[in-house]
Amino acid sequence: MATTRAGTSRVTAALSARPGSSSSSASPFSTFSPLSSPDFRLHRRGKRSVAARSRRTSARLARLWEPDDSETESHKIPSFGQAGPPAGLETASPEIPISGQASATNTGRSGAHGPLGDDPLLRGGGSHGGAGGTLLKGQTVVESCSSRVVNEEVVASESPNGVRLRDNSSPSRSGQSGPPTPSISDTFSVFHLNPQGIGTEAKRAEFDALLQQIQQPSVVAVTETWLTRKTKEWTFSGYTRVSRLDRRVGRPDRGGIAVFVRDDFRENVVHIGDSPVDERSWHIVHCDCGPVLLCVWYRPPNRGELDSIRRFDSELEMYSANTVATLAVGDFNVHNVEWLRFSNGESEEGTALEHVCSQRGLRQHVKGPTRGDYLLDLVLSNFASGVRCKVIPGIREDDHDGVLATISVSIPAACPVRRQVYDFRKANWERLKRLLAQTSWGDEIRTRSADGAAAWVTSKVLALVDDCVPSK
Repeated sequence: MATTRAGTSRVTAALSARPGSSSSSASPFSTFSPLSSPDFRLHRRGKRSVAARSRRTSARLARLWEPDDSETESHKIPSFGQAGPPAGLETASPEIPISGQASATNTGRSGAHGPLGDDPLLRGGGSHGGAGGTLLKGQTVVESCSSRVVNEEVVASESPNGVRLRDNSSPSRSGQSGPPTPSISDTFSVFHLNPQGIGTEAKRAEFDALLQQIQQPSVVAVTETWLTRKTKEWTFSGYTRVSRLDRRVGRPDRGGIAVFVRDDFRENVVHIGDSPVDERSWHIVHCDCGPVLLCVWYRPPNRGELDSIRRFDSELEMYSANTVATLAVGDFNVHNVEWLRFSNGESEEGTALEHVCSQRGLRQHVKGPTRGDYLLDLVLSNFASGVRCKVIPGIREDDHDGVLATISVSIPAACPVRRQVYDFRKANWERLKRLLAQTSWGDEIRTRSADGAAAWVTSKVLALVDDCVPSK
């Protein structure tokens, strides 16, 4: 009862201080009862109710967003307190404020002690430039993980594997907006084909002509290369080979996989490992959204063999730990009529692969047969959208057809960095010692400032090293 009475006394004092209230000693409860109004419902501990905190929050927000007369017209923060939000932008309820609101004059500092104070209702739990949302000065931009509102237009954000793709209209993670990163393409393509051997000049020429016909895709994955250690190094026109894995068990002139990358795309693909047992290789494709895992796999048509699928699941878990999405292509040689449709009944390996894909969130994108009446060459990915697959006629009519997968993800432009590497094994150390001893270090240093002396010593030593130590 003591707590309730104390709370009632505070409400009574607040009501008596309202504009237009009488200063007489008559109790305001004679005409108004706070207990009968939901807006003034007291907490059982005498604290402010949720509605009272909401009104207090709205008042503080209105004061916060009032324009400053000292600012110019082109740099004023939009005022949400008087005229309300711009047309097309829904007003957040007092109980649920817009997450992460912050002024652009406090870049990256709207955390626990930002301009909105310590009140959790005002903070909203977000940070400037974070996933919670942003409000930029001079522009209405409210972002979330699913969509963003830019100048009253809602633009959907496509993201692989549930990860939001970063665009140039939003601030960077540090809260600072910078110049857009140049991209070499808005998409990248992966072409897979099982030609059953590219060891001969005739087969390679036919394959090269096919690549020119389909406009030279970014990445070319070849299964059943039939290459051996005796095969000389070669590549397709305009491509660089990034990985090659020949058959290690069984006939050496069968099986095998290889991956080629177009020359202008070479810096964006890295070979990170091979399966210790199976004919399967793993690569990273550097995209604007983050690293994408690329797997190339040739699985021999061994009916009932499940160990390779278990190893695929284990390797996928290991290599995909620090990636945003996964793309797997190759000749899988599995049958599952309910999953793949174009299959010769059901097989244990087909059911096992479907189970792994279901557990890992991988979808199968090829919608037609790739060899005869059967779908053997698959494209698996966990991209949420933006993957298109097309079956391309192969080199010969009685052979596998190729699959061209196009992924709607932009690729950053990469420039190689040249470094000077010294060959110290061929250095002329005696001459270098003699030149260092002949240099008047003291006279040169005394005539310079500390910074100037340090710069001169550095340049002098490097010049002598360049003269006495060859580089490559």
